[in-house]
Amino acid sequence: MNPESRLYEYVLDWLNVYKRHTVKDATFNRLVTSTHELKEHDICRMPIKDVTSIHIQQYISELVEKGYGQSTIKKQLLLITAPLKQAAANHIIQADPSSGIQLPRDEFLRKQKKKVLAYTREEQEKILRITSEPEVYKIDITAGLAIEFLLETGLRSGELLALNWSDVHIERKMIKVCATLVNPASVIQSRRQQSSKTASGNRVVPLTPKAVSILEKCRAMSTCDTVFANGDYPLNYRVLRTYVEKICKLANIPYYGTHALRHTFATNCYYKGMDVKILSKILGHSSTTVTYNVYIDLYGNAFDEMYAALVRPIA
Repeated sequence: MNPESRLYEYVLDWLNVYKRHTVKDATFNRLVTSTHELKEHDICRMPIKDVTSIHIQQYISELVEKGYGQSTIKKQLLLITAPLKQAAANHIIQADPSSGIQLPRDEFLRKQKKKVLAYTREEQEKILRITSEPEVYKIDITAGLAIEFLLETGLRSGELLALNWSDVHIERKMIKVCATLVNPASVIQSRRQQSSKTASGNRVVPLTPKAVSILEKCRAMSTCDTVFANGDYPLNYRVLRTYVEKICKLANIPYYGTHALRHTFATNCYYKGMDVKILSKILGHSSTTVTYNVYIDLYGNAFDEMYAALVRPIA
């Protein structure tokens, strides 16, 4: 590592030195892939000693022009600024050029942040009506049970697909979430990672009576270590996603994606009066801020709830 290193090569070196053994393999591979995307931009060929805040700001503008969303832009910015901060701290370059960088405002982005929606109570009833009669609607039984389980537990799809029987403790009405499926969309590249998405993702999730019933049905069908399986064949993400979409079509309701089931669980818990700190732990969030801002979706405009809170007498 020296000040004459081109930014692209320097970032790759930085990843190998500082990130290879501090992040999960899937995260490291994503960072390497993101670094390769730097090749399309002039900044990647600059010696790090010559990179200024203006060059970085121009790079951000190029990403905006290409139509990238705010999340991708933030990740690409961090991929440049973190190594340069380290270079300055190690006195490889004289100063950190990453200060003062401004991210674009959302209204100037062509790709707006996608809001994850929750299924309404009526939509949930329609979904469950179909999953309860898989033979009638020609629904894969395991996929139907998986969809119901997501609504009962709020697991991420990757966590559900990686759930093994050794993680299940029916007598204690709980499961341990300690693994996830990496690259779940790819049947060939997907694999079980022995840890959840984040450190806080490794957690214990309590089971409702319905969740227990679902697991008992799965036990009768599964002959392998994986909970959600048809005999020796574990359920995969493509099948799960296909049936969520099919069920929504049969129910004549919008298809919001599989992650909306987790979002719906969170919203249901909120309306049951669950403390947000407890909900945050069940979901595996590092902070309640994420739970509040991302996963709780008030049905309608919540006028009735707001009005009731407003007129409630002071105790």
